Amino acid sequence: MEWHIKTFAELGAGELYAILALRQEIFIVEQNCPYLDADNYDKDAIHIFATENNLILAYCRLLLPQIKYNEPSIGRVVVKKQYRGNKIGYELMERALMVSDKLFAGKGNRISAQVHLQQFYENCGFVVVSKPYDEDGIPHKRCFTPNPKTLKIMFKKLFLAIVLLCLQNQIFAQKKENKKLYTTTNFELIFSFADVDSVDKDYNNIVRFTCFFHLQEFVHWDFNKYLGVFSGGAIRNVGFIIEDRDIKQKFRSYSLGLPIGIKLGNFEKNYYLYAGGEIEYLFWFKQKTFEGNKKTVSDDWFGSQTNTFIPSVFAGIQFPKGINVKFKYYLDNFFNQDYTAYSNGIASQPYKNIDSRMFYVSVCFNLKNKHIIDRTRPRQPTQQAYNY
Repeated sequence: MEWHIKTFAELGAGELYAILALRQEIFIVEQNCPYLDADNYDKDAIHIFATENNLILAYCRLLLPQIKYNEPSIGRVVVKKQYRGNKIGYELMERALMVSDKLFAGKGNRISAQVHLQQFYENCGFVVVSKPYDEDGIPHKRCFTPNPKTLKIMFKKLFLAIVLLCLQNQIFAQKKENKKLYTTTNFELIFSFADVDSVDKDYNNIVRFTCFFHLQEFVHWDFNKYLGVFSGGAIRNVGFIIEDRDIKQKFRSYSLGLPIGIKLGNFEKNYYLYAGGEIEYLFWFKQKTFEGNKKTVSDDWFGSQTNTFIPSVFAGIQFPKGINVKFKYYLDNFFNQDYTAYSNGIASQPYKNIDSRMFYVSVCFNLKNKHIIDRTRPRQPTQQAYNY
């Protein structure tokens, strides 16, 4: 068995004919699914296939980034029926992922997989990132695999961050300065809106209320009784609702946030003002569309519908009873205006002419307060939490 990796221009006429014949034999005849197999993507693809005695046994194509998805995409994966069960499919995917990694290092790979082959693709390293959807009459799921080198780097950075945090806490615990360092945890009730501008539509904005899932952990450093800084991490569910005539749409994404801010007030009474900025990483998008009695839902992990990172600014007031009110404004568009969706081989850019800037008001409730250092009052009971 001999393996080949070729561009469209490098394929001979006989090879191209055999490839198209195999794809039609499996995807159209065997699966009884009439659809347009020659979808104009082949010319922008890398073609990977195995031959034996001039017969093509297995084949797939690798689409370049920005052709179907922002990431490269393996598709048209097929093994001739009489050669299945010999692990040729796994070798085919391994070679395709190696080519993808070599040409587009760090970008991962996104595919549209038939549901009955989910286990096969999971064994190849893919993770399902969407609910089932129909494509040419066959249930599919979107799957994604990050680049293995990128995963290793991420885990190394995470491990390093945990080690540094532990060392930092140990060092702080040994310091004798007259400082206060402590953590707080709280959750938010969020009332969100969006300023949405569109070239061809006039959207009405509807307030969106959500209480799940918003959790924040902050580390505070008080310079004195009146001035301090804070940072930490947060996970939250942010989004908005718009309406145009009889069509209502709900958009949201879960995000991981890294805030940093300053606070000024009376810390002994737990009454002060605070302000700062935050960068959020959006990782789980969901859209619901209501048109009359019809409801459609789509969601995507690590998708391209939204901008990956969105900065924001916030300000609020902390009240003595452990409750505070915050206003936040997002400085960048929620949607990725270059996102391209595909349906039955037809490309569209649903967010191309939509500019959406989210903002929200939230009520925050403190859950816990843990002093790491309080050298000013070492034997006093823990004071009431400061939370954001």
